[in-house]
Amino acid sequence: MAKNNYLLISATITICFSLFQISCPDEVNPPEPRPEGVRIKGHNGTTFQAETGLRPLEGIEERIRIEWSPLTSNENNIIEEYFIYRSNGIDSPYVQIGNRLVDFAEEDSFFIDENVFEDVTYSYFIFARNSKDKITDTSAYFGNSDYIKSIKLGHKVENLGPPPADTANTKPKFTWCLGIGLVPIKYIVKLATLTGQIIWIAEKQPGTFDGDCFNQDNHEYLTFHNASYSADDSLQIKTTPFVTVHFVNQSFFDAGRLRKGNAYSWRVDCIYDGAESKSRWTTFSVTKDYINPN
Repeated sequence: MAKNNYLLISATITICFSLFQISCPDEVNPPEPRPEGVRIKGHNGTTFQAETGLRPLEGIEERIRIEWSPLTSNENNIIEEYFIYRSNGIDSPYVQIGNRLVDFAEEDSFFIDENVFEDVTYSYFIFARNSKDKITDTSAYFGNSDYIKSIKLGHKVENLGPPPADTANTKPKFTWCLGIGLVPIKYIVKLATLTGQIIWIAEKQPGTFDGDCFNQDNHEYLTFHNASYSADDSLQIKTTPFVTVHFVNQSFFDAGRLRKGNAYSWRVDCIYDGAESKSRWTTFSVTKDYINPN
């Protein structure tokens, strides 16, 4: 009898151990990790020397730059690719518009969308794929602004020319015309070296015009050495009733003026209610001194 009980107990233990192995596979082979959610960077603002995040790009064509925070890889979860999805409005489905392969460099973490138009609200999200072909679980994306961000392009400035010959001096006068369209909340004028280093940023409240760019009276203007400032204070970060200077790199100026013989680039950004635009860069050369023009 004792021998039979021993055999029964041994058989029971063997069966239970076998069942334990079968019923607990996760303890032996845990599931492969999936990439985390990919956070899209928001636009840091138009008055910064270096802009980052989701934003329109300067130029004649409409373009949007999407930037995201790269995911950290480890030996069990090596990120190999990002996929970019876009919706063209509330009733528009999300479709893939591009992808980026990863070589662990920061420049892998952006994508430029060139198939865009003004007055359309675009929404984006991004997910990742790792070396084991696992992808991000996007179920937590919707309704979370960390993962889905939107942007709308506004009307660009249409008539943007270099300062006229009689003002292309060390105190130039910038002029532009918006053309037909909504009037922005404000204009942002940026001045840069030809290497692209921004050296002056000013904000101007818009005037009221009828949109006819052939009429010079409809052109906006901003004088670099603003008339409301004193001669030795023109570049200081300060505010007048219509103009605010947000940024100045003093090392590129002589006594508050541009340098004769140098060439510069400038552009105008338009800030609307819920939309933005950036004009192309336009270059000009400083041919004479404002104080001693001859």
